[in-house]
Amino acid sequence: MLVASVLLGQAFREVGNAYAQLAPLAVFALEVTVLTSLLGGSAGQLLVGVTVRRMDGSALDPMRALGRALLICLVIPPVIYNPDQRGLHDLAADSIALRR
Repeated sequence: MLVASVLLGQAFREVGNAYAQLAPLAVFALEVTVLTSLLGGSAGQLLVGVTVRRMDGSALDPMRALGRALLICLVIPPVIYNPDQRGLHDLAADSIALRR
């Protein structure tokens, strides 16, 4: 929320402005997309030793990382998963989260 407020140049708790309320989610999606495509995981995943890869072992390209991030922002896709512990966001992006 702090990063979003710095980027917008206004208080992050501003009530009534729909764009200001969605800014933290947009910053999150951007951060996850960029870091997943460049470094193999979001900031939190990198801190705890989790990497995100395609099923063939290669890194996610930016478009797959963006699609995966947008599905995470919808909340429901990560909650619904298969017996392999891959959420709908991972199934759609052909990705898997692995411990390093």
